[in-house]
Amino acid sequence: MPHAFYFYLILTLLFVTDVSLFFFMEQQIIQVLLCFIILQLFQPLSPFRALIFACVLCLESFLFYNSFVLPLFYFIPALLCSTLAKRQLYVSQLYPVALLAACLVSQALASAYYLGNSAPFSYTIAKISANIIVIWLFSLTLKAQGKRGNRL
Repeated sequence: MPHAFYFYLILTLLFVTDVSLFFFMEQQIIQVLLCFIILQLFQPLSPFRALIFACVLCLESFLFYNSFVLPLFYFIPALLCSTLAKRQLYVSQLYPVALLAACLVSQALASAYYLGNSAPFSYTIAKISANIIVIWLFSLTLKAQGKRGNRL
């Protein structure tokens, strides 16, 4: 029970962080919640948590763009890719980074097609770079949990 409480507390704090960053910077460059969710997709995942992730992303998209369906264009394929990668491939630190980059590119394409917001190429590259740094920092935190002493 306490682990679930902390998980949902972290999810709520990251949601508030994302909303605050969007309102302060007036654009969505750093997506802390998406980075956390992508890293969680490579952990053992229940269908209920996947549904919670989808709902939180849809709520965030509704607050930013007044559209619920935009995250589903990249979350459902990301969920399927992470499930297949966990089953078929060896674990690697590059899979979440590649999935994050694919999600951000598909998010930019869906935003351009669905909402009519076309972003410059430099903005997309800056957004991918900033989020790769965030997911790298998150992965260092997740990798360090459960380690004792100098054992790897």
